[in-house]
Amino acid sequence: MKLGEYEIIDESEGFALLKNPDGRGTVVEIDRNRGQVYNAMPGDSPKEGGTWFARISGAGVDYVASWYSWRYARRMFRQCITEKREWQST
Repeated sequence: MKLGEYEIIDESEGFALLKNPDGRGTVVEIDRNRGQVYNAMPGDSPKEGGTWFARISGAGVDYVASWYSWRYARRMFRQCITEKREWQST
């Protein structure tokens, strides 16, 4: 499955693990009901706090996310899922 030029490798708990044509990865949160994509990687948050968001598209991903090593992106994807599940169970 694709999101613009980016391949969606895995999707769970509202998070998507994306891979760009150069082999780098990132994680975004997708809200299909609102048609928005949000930053999910720690380094992508605005310095003043909060969350970046844009419409679901390749351009939206470019706006909210940066690209990281594939290994780091996979690790962060698993961490995002684990944290969301833990939060939902409380």
